[in-house]
Amino acid sequence: MTLLMACSSKILALVVFLGLSRLPLAALDLQEDVANTPLPPQWSAFVEKLPFLGRRLQIASPCVGIHGCGHAVMSMGAPADSINVFDLQSGYSTYLHKHLTDMGMDRIQLNLGRALGDLLNFDFTTLQKPVDFLVSGPPCPPWAGQGKRCSLSDPRAKVFLRILQWVVYFIKCAGLIGVILENVVGIRTRREGRESVMDIFERALNKWCPEFCWRVDQLALVEYMCPQSRVRVFLRGMRRCIASPCPPCLKPFGSRFLRSSLGKFGHTPRSSLCENQQQNLIYMEAKIRQQVLDGKLQLEDVVVVSVDRGPGLTYPQTISVNVAPTFTTSNSSLFVLSVRGVADKTPDDQREFFRKFRNSERLALQGFPPDIVFQLSPELAMFAAGNAYPVPLIIATLHPMLHALSLSKVNLASWPPAELLLPGVPDCLDKFTKDSLKKPRLLKGAKGPVKKRARSKSAEDSD
Repeated sequence: MTLLMACSSKILALVVFLGLSRLPLAALDLQEDVANTPLPPQWSAFVEKLPFLGRRLQIASPCVGIHGCGHAVMSMGAPADSINVFDLQSGYSTYLHKHLTDMGMDRIQLNLGRALGDLLNFDFTTLQKPVDFLVSGPPCPPWAGQGKRCSLSDPRAKVFLRILQWVVYFIKCAGLIGVILENVVGIRTRREGRESVMDIFERALNKWCPEFCWRVDQLALVEYMCPQSRVRVFLRGMRRCIASPCPPCLKPFGSRFLRSSLGKFGHTPRSSLCENQQQNLIYMEAKIRQQVLDGKLQLEDVVVVSVDRGPGLTYPQTISVNVAPTFTTSNSSLFVLSVRGVADKTPDDQREFFRKFRNSERLALQGFPPDIVFQLSPELAMFAAGNAYPVPLIIATLHPMLHALSLSKVNLASWPPAELLLPGVPDCLDKFTKDSLKKPRLLKGAKGPVKKRARSKSAEDSD
């Protein structure tokens, strides 16, 4: 029997080897990346199991990306359908079909690409109804620290406003129970003694959608078991007849060091970097050695630098210690270094870390399964990781709302009540839009323009 098992194992290994040997080199690389990338935590371990709510949740998903909400509800054990799915990236199609099928959906309708996925050109009165929740992360560049910060004058801000119009419409006409909108911290910035854009939106929602209670939360991903310095703002609202006030977010899950989230991969050849990047790297290595001497860094630390940034630039070089900087859609030049290797001037190929991030690691550090890379091109995988809203932050914001729903007398099998559904477009929609576009009010106690803040020196709040 032992001999038979040994032979079977050898045959299986040979079959696997022959199968893998026929794969393209790129596919073999992806296999290695996924196999060597540490998985994110089992998110279900951090939340109370939810009871069945009467039927599958219907969740509207504009600006869906790689659907952090879908992974969140699966982790929470909440059966759900993703409806009204929109995104400008047509390349997500294969991945989203597989992902939504894994969620248990039978009927999948995707609106993807520059034509179908542009929700600005879509008549929202024809959207699928009813809608229980809306979860979205509208474009952040209008308020990002690395951008021009044109706020509502930025054309991309129109998407956020259109999604807010969806919210108002769904509250009045589709039985909406709750909403979560994610964005960068810059959307809460108050300048020259005036209210922020988020202040304006929140005030307009309170005025025209009084059946909802609203709150704004700010969460740091590093406190939710993902060592990445990503801080995000969440505008959340819930129907008062179900929960009032809107339930607070889950408390932090805990933290971990970056090293535990990194795979064991070979080094990135210094020669593969352009001349400027090589010089920037040399400059940063010297800076790291000095910080070791000054006691600011320990030999066991792992740091991340961006080799496309050097001294004297608008956004100077920074060192992230034991945590990844905020992943964006374009920061492909992030470089992971082990401090001991830098301090000892160890040959590059003998250092613990001397390389760029793998896309599989970027996804895992956002709380996603790293095997998503199999359904996306390398370019789109990096874009998607930087553009996604992290899975644990959606869990932290959505679970309390679903828990409150489970404690209410509402059974989704008979929701929504007919008396909550207005026919046609509500009269308040135009008034809400006008109020949302008004100039920021002068804050109480403010004395007019204040000294202009210095421009942010990092990309921490940029996608």
